[in-house]
Amino acid sequence: MAQRLTVNNAPRKDAPPMNAARDAAIAADYRAGMPVLDILFQHEIGTAVLYRAVNDADRALHRAARAEKAAKRDAAKTRRDAAIAADYRAGMPVIEILLQYEISTPALYRAVKNADCALRRAARANARAEEAAKRDAARTRRKAAIAALDAAIIADYRTGMPIAELCRKHNRHPRTIYHTLRRNGVPPNRGRKEPGAPASPAVDSGE
Repeated sequence: MAQRLTVNNAPRKDAPPMNAARDAAIAADYRAGMPVLDILFQHEIGTAVLYRAVNDADRALHRAARAEKAAKRDAAKTRRDAAIAADYRAGMPVIEILLQYEISTPALYRAVKNADCALRRAARANARAEEAAKRDAARTRRKAAIAALDAAIIADYRTGMPIAELCRKHNRHPRTIYHTLRRNGVPPNRGRKEPGAPASPAVDSGE
């Protein structure tokens, strides 16, 4: 790449206007080693126009080279951040990630954030909250099911259904039936005959 050139003489007032294609051809001829005098005669320009075209072409090449280098650097950083986030997501210890990629802790978490990877602390907290919500929902459903069963047992008992029939209908042990009645404050049907039983009370006194 040609070195940036400077000239002492300023462009003439009647210098031709800038032309991108012409300037590119001038710079190409100059880099190819064509004598300056031949370039001036071939393109009908002055020395100032020649060096201006060469310098402009050099600046354009520098800009293109810098842009290409920046693009490669950004692509490499993106790939590295993706690899860091993948290792973090896979459960690799933080200290091992820092040593493997030779980065700092802020750089690690910046890469994790850029990759839209959830932090482990937040993930664990979310998992615990979700598990607690599931337990609470299961406990609520269980309480509702017990309350509905208690209501059905009490309703059947108050209609005079015998304990043995309650056990068969609700698939519960007699102790469970008695415990349900006592827990809900339902008094035993001691003075009333049960349907189908000669003289046996609904709730036996020897529970």
